[in-house]
Order: sequence, then structure tokens, then C-alpha cells
Amino acid sequence: MKKNTLRSADLLTGIIFIIIGIYICYQSMAMFYVQRIKMQSMAAWYNSPGLSPLVTGTIFTFLGGMLTVMAVKEGGSFEIIRWKKIKKILKMSQFKKGFLVVVLIGTYIFILLDRLPFFLSSLIFLIVTMSIFKADKWYKIILFSAILSWIVTFIFGTVARIPLPGGMLRILFLP
Repeated sequence: MKKNTLRSADLLTGIIFIIIGIYICYQSMAMFYVQRIKMQSMAAWYNSPGLSPLVTGTIFTFLGGMLTVMAVKEGGSFEIIRWKKIKKILKMSQFKKGFLVVVLIGTYIFILLDRLPFFLSSLIFLIVTMSIFKADKWYKIILFSAILSWIVTFIFGTVARIPLPGGMLRILFLP
């Protein structure tokens, strides 16, 4: 891609990050409100469940602003929004792979983790993702995925005692 096209993409991405960051901050403030008003809790602000999203939203907004300013300084414009450019971008293999990754992550979060135990969800996600991107031979992908899923499940679920998503089939896998 040409430098101007990349800067234009950076400009658009920066604006999207700013919008997402502001939305996250807004929603985190709602968490503060629910804790203070509806739950009648006077806990310190740093104990609120809205603190982490507020920090995340602030970082998104700040980094989106930096990306936008840098893009404008280096010649970014809204030329990328033209239909001719959009069609060209949609046909690029990089875009298709990036979109596929977003779909896979969404499937993992919203479908697999809801229905299957964490270990199986992670195993399926890793196998499918690495197979699509042809990471290695199929048996190495399965072996690596199984080992990595087990390690993550063991460290977070057993050692750190962090509750992991269980899904509907969790009852079948309880000790």
C-alpha cells in the first residue's frame, strides 16, 4: 500500500478508537453510578467494577488521538472512504485474513465459551485458527493446541484459582 493510503487508514482507525474509547468510558461511568446509587454502596472509587474499563477506555481514547494526530501530520485524509477504495481494500487478502480473525475470536468468545468448558473451547479455537493459517502439520497443531490449552487452564484455573468460563457442559467435567 502507498504511504498516503496507510495514513488514511490510520486516520480512520484512530477515529474509530476514539469513539470506542469514549463509549467504554461512558459505560464504565454507568458502573460507578450503579454501585453508588442503585446498590447504595459507598465503597471507595478504586474498588468499583468500573475502574478497569475506565482505564481501558481512557487508553483507547488517548492512543486513538495520537494515531489520528500522527496520520493527519503525515498526510492522511478521508480518501479511503471512497467506494472505489473500499472495494479494493475488501478484495485484499490481508483484509480477509484480518476479518477472519475477528470472526474466529467472536465465535470463541460468544459461542464456544458459552457452551463448552474453557479447555475445550480454547483447544477448538487454537486448532481451527492454526489450521486456517497453515501454522504447521496437522498433528503438530493438535499437539501444540492441547498442551497450550492445558497449561493455560492449569495455571489460571488451578494455580491462580481464577474461575474460568464453564459453558453448559461444565457439569460433565467437574471433579
